[in-house]
Amino acid sequence: MKFKEIFDRAVLTEEHVRKGLKIFYEIDLDLIKPKAPEQPAVPQQPAATPETTQPVQDAQNPEQQPVNSEPMSAETPEQPQQEISQGTPEQSAEEPENTEQDSTQSFSASSFKASVVTEDEVSETTEERIVRKFEGVASLSESEKDNIQSFEDVVDVLSRTKKNGTEILDEFSTEIINLCIQQNFQEIKTKVDKKSKIFVEVYYGYKKDDSCGLRFSKRPNSDMLTSTMLIDNEIISAKFNIEKLNQQVAEYRNYDANK
Repeated sequence: MKFKEIFDRAVLTEEHVRKGLKIFYEIDLDLIKPKAPEQPAVPQQPAATPETTQPVQDAQNPEQQPVNSEPMSAETPEQPQQEISQGTPEQSAEEPENTEQDSTQSFSASSFKASVVTEDEVSETTEERIVRKFEGVASLSESEKDNIQSFEDVVDVLSRTKKNGTEILDEFSTEIINLCIQQNFQEIKTKVDKKSKIFVEVYYGYKKDDSCGLRFSKRPNSDMLTSTMLIDNEIISAKFNIEKLNQQVAEYRNYDANK
């Protein structure tokens, strides 16, 4: 056998050897939480009009005292105004604008949890919005390879994966992706605002050309979520069925365990 034939056979054999299961991911999430419905304003009751008969009598007879003075003082229109202005007794009446600005800054600081921005990666978390933008490959430990038997397990591993010290998924993002896997559209609508953007592409296998995967896509201001199955990086023209993908995941697990 010639040297070239030996070399070509070795190279071709090396190319077809499966080397280590991996997770290939591309995540682009902009999840906006829906605002709570505003409570209807409660109409204010008009202040009781004080009787004029008694004060007129008092003016005519200064020495005569009112029969019942306490209810009158409780019903005077000045009283509710004092209750409104007593919210910040240590501040003067000339500082309401500064008070509002300070409270707004304090709220923003308390709701802002983390923000990591690089050229290609974004991780931002506030009380109203979750942004995650990451792309990469996650290598797996022997224990993870053995325990991954479904795409829910794949997402669970991603939720514990960090890139450059930052978690690529937080708890809320993980919940939304699992709802997409379960095709629970009504629950997704209650969790995120229509303005939200969802793009998740995850492959599980040895390489993209030797893998099974899924893709979820929702454009901002759209009610439509597109769910796609992929085998060996090719789109499957069939209705999304997570059980079929889970069967492929199990086959990869069994092959890797028995090789």
